[in-house]
Amino acid sequence: MVDSPSAPSGPPAPLIRGRVPLSRWLLRAAQLLALAAILVLAWRLLEQIGWRNLWLRLKGARVAWLTAAAAALIGRFFLLYLRWSLALGAAGFRPPWILGQASQLAAVLVNHLTPTARLLGGVLRARCVGRQLGEPFSQIYATVLVDQISQQVVLGAVTWLSLIAVAAWSGLESLAIGLGLGLALVVATLAIWRQTAKSDNARPLATLVGLRAERKGKRLGPLFAGGRELFRILRQSFSDIPLQARMAATGSLIFSLNVAAQWLIFESLGSPVRLAAVISTIALGLAAGLLTGTPGGAATTEAAMIGLYVSWGVDGVEATAGVLLYRGIHYLLVLILGLPCLVYCEAATGRGQRTRSELAEEAPPGNGTPPVESPPDSNG
Repeated sequence: MVDSPSAPSGPPAPLIRGRVPLSRWLLRAAQLLALAAILVLAWRLLEQIGWRNLWLRLKGARVAWLTAAAAALIGRFFLLYLRWSLALGAAGFRPPWILGQASQLAAVLVNHLTPTARLLGGVLRARCVGRQLGEPFSQIYATVLVDQISQQVVLGAVTWLSLIAVAAWSGLESLAIGLGLGLALVVATLAIWRQTAKSDNARPLATLVGLRAERKGKRLGPLFAGGRELFRILRQSFSDIPLQARMAATGSLIFSLNVAAQWLIFESLGSPVRLAAVISTIALGLAAGLLTGTPGGAATTEAAMIGLYVSWGVDGVEATAGVLLYRGIHYLLVLILGLPCLVYCEAATGRGQRTRSELAEEAPPGNGTPPVESPPDSNG
């Protein structure tokens, strides 16, 4: 039935705005079930461990090996910004190193405190760098998306290969073959999608996102309003094969430092673990943390890693001690490095905001110069 011309054309009813999609409820239910299953399995494993023996193993760890593991984890944090700086440079943005590195470390801290699938950390990075440079939020956030997608692609590939290795090691040849064929199908699909994204067929999607800005209000309006520029940067970045290769290589090196840190920690305990077991456990443990959505993968990553090491034949006490040391050093470094960087990032953002306000007040009236914060869209 068509509405009459006299019908009011106001905003949609508030009930529509507050409605939660069924898919979101199903996702939350699946996450809770996975979390419960992992925690129950971990509790059963921990019940069989002598806590006094665990404390003695932790106390007996050699400091030199732990220091080397901490150095590997610290190096990983600097490589995180190196990968993002590649995306920033390709889009024409070159923030000061201290600002970019501080925003990266602050984002890592925020992601470990909020169960929002790294959403707030990415927003914090784009806000800090964008305001300091006087660039639109949507364009800086596009580089954040490029960085996050690159990270997920590398982690997804390593996780999938780890599943194939675990299935083959467990004697499940059919499952290993099926996973290998699935990986080949995903690679082919991504290749086709990339060729499609390079064409002009992706422009209607950018236009649709731009039109949604009017419905998003003050929270996400600036991001969606710059939808055309955002998609332009995304298409440009993913069409740059050398850029994607460099970012993937950096992501692989980041994962390798995670593996090296865990291997060094087992060496500090005097309990060497096979490198294949460490690689697969790190990959699957990180995937478990992302699946359940806990802040920084807390509890679920540790529980999954302990269970995986035990399945690889590692003693329960050794596996628990190695995982607790690895994750404990990780959390400690996140706090030590992230808190000062978060304070610095907020202070730098405030200074940049005040500087632009002063420049706007000093500008002569009627000169036709647009505000620095919201430059005109080149696509209209």
